[in-house]
Amino acid sequence: MNINIKCFLLEIFFLITVFQLNLFAQCTPGPYTVDPASAELLDCQGQFTTFSDPCNRPPFPPFETVLLDIPSGTQVCVELPASGRYVLSTCRLTTDETSITVFDVNGVEVPGDDLGCGNFTFANQGDVICIQVESLLMGVCQGTSSTSASYQLEISCPNEFTYEQIFTDPIACDNIGFNELITLTAETGLPFDFPVTDSATYAFNTGLAPSTGQYSSGSLTVCAQGELSFSNNIWIILDENLECFGGLGGVPTELCGEAPICTSFNFDEAQISSMVADDGVVTFIAAQPGTIMDDFCPENFLSLELTLCSQIEEIPTMSEWGLICLGLVLLCFGVVAIRQKQVVFKLNL
Repeated sequence: MNINIKCFLLEIFFLITVFQLNLFAQCTPGPYTVDPASAELLDCQGQFTTFSDPCNRPPFPPFETVLLDIPSGTQVCVELPASGRYVLSTCRLTTDETSITVFDVNGVEVPGDDLGCGNFTFANQGDVICIQVESLLMGVCQGTSSTSASYQLEISCPNEFTYEQIFTDPIACDNIGFNELITLTAETGLPFDFPVTDSATYAFNTGLAPSTGQYSSGSLTVCAQGELSFSNNIWIILDENLECFGGLGGVPTELCGEAPICTSFNFDEAQISSMVADDGVVTFIAAQPGTIMDDFCPENFLSLELTLCSQIEEIPTMSEWGLICLGLVLLCFGVVAIRQKQVVFKLNL
């Protein structure tokens, strides 16, 4: 094959490629209009409850799911039974790589999180949504270039709970007797398994045992960054006896937040003495029982900082020192006067 033929074939290949790109570029922009009146009530009922104590959180029942057929090049509208977070998925239902888009009744795209594998999760703000599935293999073109006549879509309606995170400030020590910060990541011992069965251990060696009466109070400051936006994305904090005393997470606005969120748990003298009485080592355990904690955020860590306040001995003030010194001086005069024994004779003439 001579050079001219090779060049000719390359030109033909280039023209075909450009022609295909132009076809995709000329795709009609969506969304396609679907009458919201055609929406049918989704046959799954979600339960939505608010709780404030992560140590006594309600159980999470299995998700209820519904299968829908979404024709290519158009949308299917459904009426959701309740406001909350829903998950749409084509995973395991097709070999095609898909893109899922959700619109409201006005054709405005509903923002959500693409979790990969055809998973799309969003918080519903209305009653009716319209769903569209497209092919990524053929180029996203609002469904017109899909390789399948229709796609099967699974909608999960979770029994969702809202956790009201309570934030507290740490105790301010007048005299810090112990302070240490331990930060764990997925690389240094922080678990991100699914399902989550592991836990992270934080051990603080105070160096004092026994230390009853050494510390007057203290605080444990917990900070986390990463996927903390769902009510089931909560780190539960336990003591060395596996007793839960609080948690951190479940903040709706914290989807890969730019800054960590923090809260503190404060202890009195009796609690601190109990913690360090045996060997001076204070141990805490962070766990995620029954939750899903992802590590796809740019920053994922959980840090615990233990601060213990020392007992403060009363030191006299300057005025008190002055009175003490004056008393000592007067005492010296009195002692000297007592030790001086003089006999005075008076002669009358």
